[in-house]
Amino acid sequence: MNLSVKLSIACVLPILMTFAHADIRTAAQIESDPKFVKDGNAVTGICIDVMRAVEKIDPAIKFVGDQAWLPLARIENLLGSSELDAACGLQKNKDREAKFNFPATALFPVNWMLAVRANDDVKVASWDDVKKLGAEGTILVNFGSGAVKRLESVGGLKLDSGGKTNPDNLTKLAEGRGRFFYYRTPGFVAELKSYPGKFKILPTVMDTANFYMMFGKHVPAATVEKFDKALAQMEKQGALVKIEAKWDN
Repeated sequence: MNLSVKLSIACVLPILMTFAHADIRTAAQIESDPKFVKDGNAVTGICIDVMRAVEKIDPAIKFVGDQAWLPLARIENLLGSSELDAACGLQKNKDREAKFNFPATALFPVNWMLAVRANDDVKVASWDDVKKLGAEGTILVNFGSGAVKRLESVGGLKLDSGGKTNPDNLTKLAEGRGRFFYYRTPGFVAELKSYPGKFKILPTVMDTANFYMMFGKHVPAATVEKFDKALAQMEKQGALVKIEAKWDN
């Protein structure tokens, strides 16, 4: 093999490797059970199971960084600055759709509901019932979460988004520094298991949404399409429903 051929191969190989394998940098979102769940020193959960399953379907896709914890606001900032490539389990809104790309296939659906103290006999059939409570209807919601903007879009609600985590807000709820805690299933029942007998989830579903994998604008469209193709296959085979059911229980 002459020198010119060797040089040609040396130039082409990195290009072929780039197309053959795509590392997708991501992170585990703090306080997002069951999307990401702490299991000793490891991170597990819906998103981890989905990412590992996608990697099996398409070995050209490899997620990295999913064992490192970061808050949602930090994840979105790093995604916007091209330091991360993807974030798992987020819902669409106008701001996000302008900044990021979403595959066509959703990861799983969620229902947003309200929890109250166990001895609270309040009845809520719609947001109008909450609005009528005025200052007595303060809703606790996690700081920086997508739920804040969703509640703001309803209008007329008294919100308190000072609590950064679920335990922060559940402590405030137990102490009467809020009437409701707004969170979603899957995840809500598991979150309240640490507080037996203290809270209950009201039966009314206040809102529904789909959660998606969210990609930075810098990520090649071909990579997003490859991910979506694998996810669509999982949806067709019922794998996504099985993963959600596993962690919802």
